Amino acid sequence: MRVCSLCGDVVLYCSCMLQDTRDELTAEYTDNPTFSIFRGEQKAEWCELTRELTGDSELIQDISKHLHGRYEIVLHPGFGLWLSVHDPNAVYYVANEKLKGCTFSDSAPDWSEMTDPNAIY
Repeated sequence: MRVCSLCGDVVLYCSCMLQDTRDELTAEYTDNPTFSIFRGEQKAEWCELTRELTGDSELIQDISKHLHGRYEIVLHPGFGLWLSVHDPNAVYYVANEKLKGCTFSDSAPDWSEMTDPNAIY
């Protein structure tokens, strides 16, 4: 996994890249708002400022054990992620696919455009 030499974040989501306002495409992919993950009474939050999880320690532990830092195909061949806590899409993927019973706030990553069952990828 490539990390930024300035801030240590995953390069694709590096906040240092946001300093270049000429690149609107980069801003689209790096603008990931804070979102919540719920499992019963448990609640964890992925924070956009720290790119870390906070909240219920058991839920965080269950999510974190799947965030091993390696690349994994997550939706279909060719669409993979580095499973890191710094990547909101990776955190969402783990909570949604690897754990049972998780729901999310409206600000969670939206994969609806990439999961159309009628599309050929």
